[in-house]
Amino acid sequence: MDIVLTFFLAYFDKTSYILVDDRKKIAWKYATSWLALDIISTIPTELARKISPVPFQSYGFFNMLRLWRLRRVSALFSRLEKDRNYNYF
Repeated sequence: MDIVLTFFLAYFDKTSYILVDDRKKIAWKYATSWLALDIISTIPTELARKISPVPFQSYGFFNMLRLWRLRRVSALFSRLEKDRNYNYF
């Protein structure tokens, strides 16, 4: 669900500080930045161990990608905590 919703979330352009809400620009930015890592991190661990070569199995590469997604969720919640207009109730 997170992957689908990210295609529709507006973002701030860091160079012009303008909120970009054009769906094509949002989709292009997401497809060229986080989409591959998000898709790979949703692969079940058991399947990843079966299809990955032996060196990746010992390092837990897919588990590290899941931790990366957890970091992104943590950043989202920290931004919501700073927003005074957001009501938790």
